[in-house]
Amino acid sequence: MSQYHPRLPQDLITRFATDPDTKTSEIFTQKSRETLRFQVLLRRLTSVEYNETHLSLYSEIHWPCDAITSFGATPLSPEIGRNLDNFGPGAKKSWLHASIRQEGDIPSVYEFIRMGIDSDGVTPLFFTMELLFMFSRTYDIAIRQPESVIRMKTMFPDINPGCIKKTMGKLATIAKLLIEQHADVDVGAFGFTPLLLAADSGQWDFVRLLLLHGARRPGLHDPQPRSSAARVRLSLLIQETKATNPRPARPCPCWSGKTLSECHAASLHPYPEHFLCGCGALRTYADCCGKRGIVIEEKWNEDLRRIKAIQHQRFLAPRNGDKTTVEAVMEDDEKFWKLVNANPELKVVQPYLDHVKKHKGQVTMLMLKKLGREAEMDPAFLFALDNVPWIPKPWEGIISKIESYDSMREWNAHVDRYIATIPDPRPRIEIEIQSKIGPHGGPLYRFCEAKGCNKVEGRELEKMQGCAGCHLVFYCSRECQKRDWKEHKTECKAKTHRPQQLHSQWLLDWCASETLFRRDPVFQETYDAVGSPTRL
Repeated sequence: MSQYHPRLPQDLITRFATDPDTKTSEIFTQKSRETLRFQVLLRRLTSVEYNETHLSLYSEIHWPCDAITSFGATPLSPEIGRNLDNFGPGAKKSWLHASIRQEGDIPSVYEFIRMGIDSDGVTPLFFTMELLFMFSRTYDIAIRQPESVIRMKTMFPDINPGCIKKTMGKLATIAKLLIEQHADVDVGAFGFTPLLLAADSGQWDFVRLLLLHGARRPGLHDPQPRSSAARVRLSLLIQETKATNPRPARPCPCWSGKTLSECHAASLHPYPEHFLCGCGALRTYADCCGKRGIVIEEKWNEDLRRIKAIQHQRFLAPRNGDKTTVEAVMEDDEKFWKLVNANPELKVVQPYLDHVKKHKGQVTMLMLKKLGREAEMDPAFLFALDNVPWIPKPWEGIISKIESYDSMREWNAHVDRYIATIPDPRPRIEIEIQSKIGPHGGPLYRFCEAKGCNKVEGRELEKMQGCAGCHLVFYCSRECQKRDWKEHKTECKAKTHRPQQLHSQWLLDWCASETLFRRDPVFQETYDAVGSPTRL
């Protein structure tokens, strides 16, 4: 089990691993699940891969519905029967649906809820209630007609009333989980709702729970349960059960036992140490980036409707040896402290950093103008810079891959917005080459570093080749690498070559060095023009 890293609390993992009914769950046995965990962690799946999973009907679905129906357990409609076994392209079935369908894999359902997996097709709740109806019908037939079980055993040797009952129990557990996790209790399909399916299958505890969670009560002209006894009982339950408004509090999907409002929606929580690390090493966070001091926390994201891993962004200033140039000035320049209105004894640099982050575009262009290089700043890069609370720098090995990919997507989305809204005569690819960043924090489209070569990814070729020695320098061809070897040889062995940067990134570094490290009066003039933090 140690080779797998389920995204669940350790006590829940132990409970599932020691329970005979759950210890064979796919969370412990499927190697492909480990890859899926990493892909979901980085949100790197395509929309189709993320929303759909395609299963081979008879090889992966136990007790297919078309076989069960041949023994008399007919669905409420032909569409429901077909939907239960349809995991083909276009079916809009998520991994959560698959776990429900595969004999009610409860640990997998817990994990997929924790990871925030769902889809916009037939909801997992409706899907579970469909299955529960079919299995309850099968169970009734098995009890009333023992000879039907004998016939079914020719196709399913392990089938018996006890086995069917156990599967129903698993599905009931899953349905309860989904309802308590605030699944939409009214979304139905094929003319049916979860409430109607629960009533038709005699699942009265679920009828009561659905009503408690605000399920719409059927009117006189709405579909009703098929039997008169079920209609009477549903009517009585509707009269007895008042909906809770708002709904009963949602348990936090981290499975801490607290409500969401008391847990991940209330504050940041440490990223679990036994979860897979987001850097791509396929090791636990504790054994990987956690050792390197990279702090990752989690919080509920209401827009995404899931728990999101967050690494706190750092203001990445240019480096001067082992210290940022800000720190170099900070240590021995009393004028600096007066300038940023901070206490030199406490060495509090945060007011300055907050100030620069808030006005970084304005500060940058004022400085560059005074230095005579403002025309070199790419306007699309500057547009993105003004719309994020951080400065993009090559950060591979500094921040986690989770944060790397999130930052890349955030930055590049602003570049796309610039292209869509700001007139610019350049071709789209030229704007992207000059302003978009990759997950490593440098250029999204790398360029050849051989002297005299101007080839760039996305324009002249699809992909550059990195130096096998230092992995820091990139070339378009072996010829260029050979020609550049004399220049690169020394720094390759020492691995002192700086990671690739966009020209605008280099310009930010150069500007900071000119104004901060050299104590250039331009810094004072620019700061005066922008205003001090106390005047904002």
